[in-house]
Amino acid sequence: MNKRSLFPLTIILLTSVIAQGAVDTGAAAGKNLGATAKSAGLGDLSTGYFNSALAISESKLGKEIYQQIETRRQQCATDLKTRKDSYDQKARNYQAKSTTLSVAAREKEEQELVRLQREFENKAKEYDDELKLSMRQGQERVYREVQDAVYKYGRENAFDVVIDVATGQHFVINADKVSGTTSVVQAMNNSYDAAVKLANAGKNTPAAAPTA
Repeated sequence: MNKRSLFPLTIILLTSVIAQGAVDTGAAAGKNLGATAKSAGLGDLSTGYFNSALAISESKLGKEIYQQIETRRQQCATDLKTRKDSYDQKARNYQAKSTTLSVAAREKEEQELVRLQREFENKAKEYDDELKLSMRQGQERVYREVQDAVYKYGRENAFDVVIDVATGQHFVINADKVSGTTSVVQAMNNSYDAAVKLANAGKNTPAAAPTA
């Protein structure tokens, strides 16, 4: 029997610093956001800034969610290691005695190794899917908290807009001041009136007299 090695563990290794790259990039980007906001038409608006990556990694909720997922990840990894060690030991035992076994005994041993391998692979996928789901749910939960906190921060500090320096996302606090809907509607109406005027002018133009 040619022993196939078990496929690599796919359990996700989380880090205590969430999106560190975004944190570093966001911190640097924050220095230039004043000019960016002005060029984007936000120069006349009261603007606040925050870093979502730092908010998530440093908040109590963010730390709690991370710890819950990390604890579960370690449990899954420990179980998979136990399963893999058991498989490896049985595979070594089989290799050591395979030449002394009958055909029927070898087939039985090989079938058991195949079963254990498939069982391991299925369990690894199950754990991987479980942790990915937990991560997604945790991210959604903490992001809802971030949004609520940002809007509260914006209102309490009378900001019109709050910008996330980690992602560049804009949170509109004072929609009446920020919204350009009225201007857009006016521009649409102007175009409409001009088109109607042009159409009416065409209707009122006398037809050209027929030539002889």
